[in-house]
Amino acid sequence: PTTSGVALIAHAPGHRRARFALVDLDKRYDRVGLALEKGSKIEGMVVDAETAQPIADATVGPVVMSPDEELAWAKKHVPIWTKSGPAGRFAVDGLFMQRAFQFLVEKEGYQLENISARSGTPNVIVRLKKGGSTISGEVMSKSRKPAEWVGTRVWLNGNGFNYYTKTNTEGKFTLHGFPPGNFSIEALVDHPRTSRVQLLEFPRDNNKFVRLEVSDGYWLSGTVYDATTSRPASNVALRVEDRITTSGPEGAFSIGPLWLVGKPSIEILEECGYTAATAPAGGLNIKGDSDSFNDITGE
Repeated sequence: PTTSGVALIAHAPGHRRARFALVDLDKRYDRVGLALEKGSKIEGMVVDAETAQPIADATVGPVVMSPDEELAWAKKHVPIWTKSGPAGRFAVDGLFMQRAFQFLVEKEGYQLENISARSGTPNVIVRLKKGGSTISGEVMSKSRKPAEWVGTRVWLNGNGFNYYTKTNTEGKFTLHGFPPGNFSIEALVDHPRTSRVQLLEFPRDNNKFVRLEVSDGYWLSGTVYDATTSRPASNVALRVEDRITTSGPEGAFSIGPLWLVGKPSIEILEECGYTAATAPAGGLNIKGDSDSFNDITGE
């Protein structure tokens, strides 16, 4: 294709996978080189913690992934995603030699399990316990319905786990198999938006439905007064971040949406004939700080 990116992938047993992205490649070139470095592997078996019977179709993948990395791309092209076979055996090939790796092992009906092993280890035994806690939820904001957040990544973190999923066509998600412990969960959205972080404790919050609110920004509203007459001042130009507004006939103003967390700084534009004065003793000013979710009012 000439309208989308293409990556060439080369792999062979005993070697690390090589990837070459055909991005802005000069059309004069019709040949590229893919060098395969020697690699190592980790082999092992997934078994039931109580019966010691092999568990087939358990997924083995990396624990630590960047929130910026696309999950589908990682599963397809990173050579450390595999499943256990009929006898519970698995092999993760193409790894850096003599390095330690950490993996997440999951199987429906069992708790998630973390394992650590060094490349070249021939027989890692992973014992899965039946059970695990489940939660479901949705991503939402004040101005957008959950269905408008389709495909949003959700990140659950805690007890050594980094677990990612995506919302479905209704903006909802389900996560299961979590062991006892404390976790945090949030939606991963583009800057400057931010998501409220919710804290979970398993098994207390098992089967809980959570709503992950995404900020729409906040509004700063209030009244401007003339420091000499103490009367409301109209036509005063105000700037907060990159937003500019002018106070109305009764000195009232409202400016937003703003994203800066904390106490926003209000600038008076001198072109309107005013400068900022020191507030008199007992004078009112901004009340409270912003968390990017709640509006602020002041005088």
